[in-house]
Amino acid sequence: TCHRLKADSVTQGIPVIFLTAKVETDDIVKGLELGAADYVLKPFKAPELLARVAMHLELKFGREKLENTLGELRAAQNHLVMQEKMAALGKLVAGVVHELNTPMGSVQSMQDSLSRAIAKLEGELGAKFPEAFANDRTIQGIFKVIGDANRVIGSGVDRVSEIVHSLRNFSRLDEAEFQRVDIHRGIESALTLLGSQIGDDICIVKEYADLELVYCAPR
Repeated sequence: TCHRLKADSVTQGIPVIFLTAKVETDDIVKGLELGAADYVLKPFKAPELLARVAMHLELKFGREKLENTLGELRAAQNHLVMQEKMAALGKLVAGVVHELNTPMGSVQSMQDSLSRAIAKLEGELGAKFPEAFANDRTIQGIFKVIGDANRVIGSGVDRVSEIVHSLRNFSRLDEAEFQRVDIHRGIESALTLLGSQIGDDICIVKEYADLELVYCAPR
C-alpha cells in the first residue's frame, strides 16, 4: 500500500506512518525504504500517534512552503538576471547610439552641403552657358549620376538616423524609469528595428486607436 501511495503523483507527498509489532531492525528499515516517514510500535498510545501525525504533517507543510519559497526565489533570481541583461543591453545600445550620433551628424551636414553645391553649380552653368549646358549630354549625364548618388546617400542617412532614433527610444537610459509614454511610438520603434527580419513577404497593417499616454517603466 505504501509503495502504491508513493508511486502516485497525487498521494506521494502524504507522510505514511507504519503501525507495527515488528521490532527487528531489518523490518523497520524495509518499511522506511518503501517510503514510510515513521513507525509506531504496537501496542501504541493514542497521544503518541497523534503527536507523530501532527509532527509529520507540520514537516510536510513546512517542506511545501520551503519548496514554494525556493521557486519564488528562483523566479526572482531569473527576473533579476534578465533585468541585468536588459540593463547591460541598454547601456550597450546607448553607447552605440552615442558613437553614431557624431559621424551621422557630419554625414548629414555634408550631404546637405553637397545638395546645395550641386544645385548652385547647375544654376551657374545654366545661367552662363545655357545652350551648351542644356545640350551637352556628357555634363547632363554627370549631373544625373551625382544627383542619383546624392539621393541614395540621403536615403541611407535618413534610414540610419531612423534606426538610431529607434535605438534611443528602445534603450531609454537617459530618461526617468517611470514616465508617461506613447505606446504607438514604442511599437514604431520596435517595427523599425525588426524591419530587416520582417521582409517583403509580411504585410503589417497598423490601425492605432487614440490612446492616452501610459504611465509605466518603458524599459
